[in-house]
Amino acid sequence: MGPRATENELHRRLASGLPFPVAFRNGSDGTLRVAIDAINASKQSQTFLTMTLPGIAAVACTDGNEDCFIVLAGYYDAKSIAEVK
Repeated sequence: MGPRATENELHRRLASGLPFPVAFRNGSDGTLRVAIDAINASKQSQTFLTMTLPGIAAVACTDGNEDCFIVLAGYYDAKSIAEVK
C-alpha cells in the first residue's frame, strides 16, 4: 500500500482480512511509525461495517494478517534498515 493508504484505518482493517502478504510503505512524511502501526493493526482481528454485493449492510470479521511487511521508499542506509528490523 502506498503512504496514504498506509495511513488510512480502513485500509489497515481490510488488510487484516486478506489471505496474502501486504506491503505497507513508509508514511508520506518519510517516517516509519505509520507503517509499523499499520502492520500492528493489520495483525489483529478486526470487526467493521461493510456492504454485501446486493447492497445490504453487514459486519465483517477478520482473523488478522500475519504476513505484512514494510517497503522503504527513498534512501535508507544500513543503520536505518537495522532500526526498522
